[in-house]
Amino acid sequence: DFLGISFIGISFILYDKSYLFPGIYALIPVIGTSLLLLPKSKETYISKFLSISILRFLGKISFSLYLWHWPILAYKNHILIDQSELKLWFYLGLLLALSYLSWMFIEEPFRRSKILKNYKICYCFGIFLVILVIVPNLIVYKQGGFLSRFSSEENQLFEDIHYVGQEYDSQWESEGVSIGAKSDSSTIDFVLWGDSHGKSIAREVDSLAQEFSLHGKAFLRVGVTPITNLWAPIHPHLPKDDVLNLNEERLDYIVTNKIQNVILVCRWQHKVWGLKESEMTNRENPKLPLVVDNKAKELNHEESFYSLRRQYEKMIFKLLQNDIKVFVLTQVPVATRPEIARDFCKYKLFGKFNEYSNLDNLSKEEFLKSREKVYNMLNSIEHKNYKILDPVDLFFNNNGTLVLSEERSIFQDEDHLTPFGSKKLRPLFIPIFNEMKK
Repeated sequence: DFLGISFIGISFILYDKSYLFPGIYALIPVIGTSLLLLPKSKETYISKFLSISILRFLGKISFSLYLWHWPILAYKNHILIDQSELKLWFYLGLLLALSYLSWMFIEEPFRRSKILKNYKICYCFGIFLVILVIVPNLIVYKQGGFLSRFSSEENQLFEDIHYVGQEYDSQWESEGVSIGAKSDSSTIDFVLWGDSHGKSIAREVDSLAQEFSLHGKAFLRVGVTPITNLWAPIHPHLPKDDVLNLNEERLDYIVTNKIQNVILVCRWQHKVWGLKESEMTNRENPKLPLVVDNKAKELNHEESFYSLRRQYEKMIFKLLQNDIKVFVLTQVPVATRPEIARDFCKYKLFGKFNEYSNLDNLSKEEFLKSREKVYNMLNSIEHKNYKILDPVDLFFNNNGTLVLSEERSIFQDEDHLTPFGSKKLRPLFIPIFNEMKK
């Protein structure tokens, strides 16, 4: 008994999301439960404890608890913005009530019914239930969830939650993804080069390029800083050699093909200061995105800043020496709230259950101060073919407060723009596309 309860307790206390489950780790709680189920004397302390009336009651309704807990949890997470403890206790009470009622009026009557005593009827009924579950679910799956049941406005809300610009991700291909107007010639008017922030605005850049009949290439890869000779040493999905080779090949492609315009997009501060507290979900190290070059002695904020500055200036000057115009989009403001688009969607669809503010706690003054060091580095280069695109004034209201949403959400999460939010950048891109067109 003691060994069994210990195994269950160990798994309950120590297991978290990092453990592979189901998998080999499931053996510990399974063995513990098996040991508790072995025939034994009822006089042990643990047997007496497990015989307490409240625990026996929970044991009786445990199957109903198992069936009801997931839909209640799912609906709670999909409907409510506020996941406070008070509402959690309410849903726990609802779970117990529904489980008790289904146990009393469905589970127990079915268990005592004559159906289970007739094997033929029992098997036929079981097969019928399996078909009843599988067929409708297959139809829903094949139809993509019947998105047509939602209005166009609702589908836009869902898109703002999930859109990441995956169609523009060039992965590890050095030649990128074609964007803008289709062209029969080999001339490429511009390159959009960046990380996930480039992906989030790529659709709008693509649309604008089509309006101006410009042909471009998207060099976009999640987590990869669009600067040569830099890498994130502790990032598990960005091998050093792959990153260095990819960026070097992309730079060579730009120079060799005499592409006249390059737009750089990145969460620049992220590469120096690392992850914010609100971004630490499922991530253990705030230094995960920090970059270094071959001259860096260790991984810290100071070394990352100087690595970024050295390699940034080196690559920019190489582009300028080849008469290439460089446009650098500075980082969009970073909000203090996660899952902004999801919260906005919950508010629009289930407003009766939620309170929502479209303003963030971040002030313009705070953001300007947080980006000062990196922004000054980006802005330190003076050249006729080098231009900074600063979006900061597009996202703060007259009171200097960050605006998160209007008729749709502007931000997807803390720092990525939604397709709607990326339209805010049009005033920055229209002049440079006009310039390219001329």
